[in-house]
Amino acid sequence: MAKIKVKKGLVLKEYLNSSWITNFWVTGNDIYFTNSDFDHDQNFLAKIDAKILKENLVIKSFQNNFLNNPDPNYSNLLEISESELELLEYHRGFIFSLIDFENDKLTSIIDSDKSYVKNSNGKIIEKLNNYVILGVKQNELVLKSFSDKKIYLFENNIIKNFKENITNIINFDDYTIYLTNDNKIYKNDKEIFKSNDDLTITKFDEFSILISSKELKETFIFSIKDENKVHVLINNYFYRMINYNKEIFIGKPLFDQFGNTNYFLPISFIF
Repeated sequence: MAKIKVKKGLVLKEYLNSSWITNFWVTGNDIYFTNSDFDHDQNFLAKIDAKILKENLVIKSFQNNFLNNPDPNYSNLLEISESELELLEYHRGFIFSLIDFENDKLTSIIDSDKSYVKNSNGKIIEKLNNYVILGVKQNELVLKSFSDKKIYLFENNIIKNFKENITNIINFDDYTIYLTNDNKIYKNDKEIFKSNDDLTITKFDEFSILISSKELKETFIFSIKDENKVHVLINNYFYRMINYNKEIFIGKPLFDQFGNTNYFLPISFIF
């Protein structure tokens, strides 16, 4: 595999003790991490303030204990005391998504043969039983049914049919970006990018998205206004990625230095 190179002017950091992190989300000024996978009966959410994270990345870059696993089932007391992550809550089952919606945080969980959604008070939203949340379209939740695998919209306590085959969605003021399970990206109904292999997308700013391509083994900034305008961020593929205010990029790489698939690699920070 080619040597990993990051866009000029940016810094790439990876910490070995972050390999336990399997997914992450941004809500407000907080970044949430989870250890969630289908091998654990119980998984947890932890969070860190983005300012504290950036301080550790920039000022305390020689230290790596701030990402210690905060779960006492996996770390000793010294390791936990050195961690900057706040352990929030445990969930039975796989934590699928964490969505900020109408001043509430909605957590989608898959537990064995069912799924459900909890609000920030830990209450299950009965109307959303057997659904998980993919994202938000304007004022509507975009849902995926756990039973028939179809995509629906949820607004004003009403569930209605929506587009097929969506795996991710990003909102802009004037349009919506969709990623489909056949690896195509649409701006509203117009196809703007496609690949022969997996894609990951996240919002970069009000004019661009980040696309990570398994086929190209690249992650790049893709302009929504000018679709010919592309800037490579890093020559690596991430199957999970988020961006905080263009200040911190976080990605979970799929390939190790030898090009082998490995789902348990440390996460990458670019800033």
